[in-house]
Amino acid sequence: QVKVLNDQFFEFFAEQQQVARILRNGLKAGGLPESEFLPMNLSLTWVLQQPIQFGKTYDNNATNDDDNNPLHGFFFGGAHDQEDTLRRRVANEFTHSLHVIPRASHDARLWEKLDVIPDSELLPEYVESTKGLRQKILTILEDTKATRPSTVVSHLKLFI
Repeated sequence: QVKVLNDQFFEFFAEQQQVARILRNGLKAGGLPESEFLPMNLSLTWVLQQPIQFGKTYDNNATNDDDNNPLHGFFFGGAHDQEDTLRRRVANEFTHSLHVIPRASHDARLWEKLDVIPDSELLPEYVESTKGLRQKILTILEDTKATRPSTVVSHLKLFI
């Protein structure tokens, strides 16, 4: 059995988020409004590529609370210790969405060359799903804002 969503991810992700937690704790300790400096409730888009569907389909619009959503089992499944703080932190501190990519072709030999094969030679559901993923990410990015370090420093000076 291949584990795509596994516990190693949480260890890696916790390391990546360590700097943000240190900054957030420092802002709190200094009495500064953390939401002014650090984005809250960031979006995570999980891409589940299923070359073989195993007879089950997933709704790309399912919520994290939906039992049919693989993320629900990943975060809250019975095989995980309820005290798994890394898993709970990721589940609770981010907005999650799942996007399932179906197999691109019935010919497995083509899977290694998907980046050079024209869309016309791929399965229509794969092409539509990748377009949907692209649109989902672009929609999320519309709500983001880039902040330069110098702007953050200027903003911090207002509170000091």
